[in-house]
Amino acid sequence: MRNVSLKDIYEMMRLKKRGYSYKKISKVTGWSTSTIVKYTLRHLGIPFSLCLASAFRDCSLMINPKKVLKKMEELLQLEKDRRGLSRDKLVFIGMADVANYYWCAMKSLLKNKKMELEFFGAYLKDRINYSFRLKGSSLMPDMDELPKSPDELLNIGNEITFRDIEKLLKERAKMLELMKATIVDISFVDLHAGKRIPFASLSPKQRGEALEIRKAERYPTIRWNFNWEDYVVVGEPDGITDNFVYEFKSTKNRFLMNFVKPVALTQADLYGYFFKRNQKRVQIHIVENDVTETFEEKVDKFHAIETLRRFKSVDEGEKPLPPKEWKCRVCEFKRICKARNFCP
Repeated sequence: MRNVSLKDIYEMMRLKKRGYSYKKISKVTGWSTSTIVKYTLRHLGIPFSLCLASAFRDCSLMINPKKVLKKMEELLQLEKDRRGLSRDKLVFIGMADVANYYWCAMKSLLKNKKMELEFFGAYLKDRINYSFRLKGSSLMPDMDELPKSPDELLNIGNEITFRDIEKLLKERAKMLELMKATIVDISFVDLHAGKRIPFASLSPKQRGEALEIRKAERYPTIRWNFNWEDYVVVGEPDGITDNFVYEFKSTKNRFLMNFVKPVALTQADLYGYFFKRNQKRVQIHIVENDVTETFEEKVDKFHAIETLRRFKSVDEGEKPLPPKEWKCRVCEFKRICKARNFCP
């Protein structure tokens, strides 16, 4: 059986866009309905998948996550080469994880290293998807618009300016206003199993996500990346208005809030600095009391820059101050971190 080509995929998508059923597309193209579903259901309207397949001349990248991961690793190294940086240098970092410097500086560094490939993926996908969106061809780019090589793939999005990001944000604001989305279901749905899970059974991360759905205010937002020295800093606030950035966090009790608050305020400072907003609105929900504390302040851009500099110093080998001992006991990096001698 012959391999699926980009031309085949485009024909499938063209017919699907015209309203053809999968059965009818199968009759027209000769491909099985399962093949058509695999190549169109998840990828229609997502230029990144088409661009990746085109750049490497391999359509199986649209349906094989393991191959995608390998190619993304190759692209990350290529992008570092293009920037004239060492392949083992940390380049792509996240604003939220940088802000965690004030929870634990070493954890902030280790988490960014662990997440670098994911941050690079966000950087690349946003550049590609936004680029085609701004051109008005996000649903299905013309074949002649697709990259012919990895280098061409990495060049997509070079033309995007911050003004373009603001334009996309305004589009999202209009969509949010039209939707008037109000989520009242307090249960958490396991999307993989399709089951509703009691709140008490959720992991800490899932609890935070569920609480954000239930308690956080709703504003439009957008993810984007910014160059700072040799780093590419990726971030997506919980909300962005014309005047302020919004950050929501939850914590178990008031004792922990004293440690979460500096991180939340710093995260909002980083968002305000990069997304060019002068005010920040931070909310921290305390589960124990079912109370949400709100902090409205001016964005401290000097603090944002100082945090980046401190993070960079640790990345370059400076020994950070060790965190509170109890933080180490529950840390995901306790097996490899040397910040405290007692960490097993």
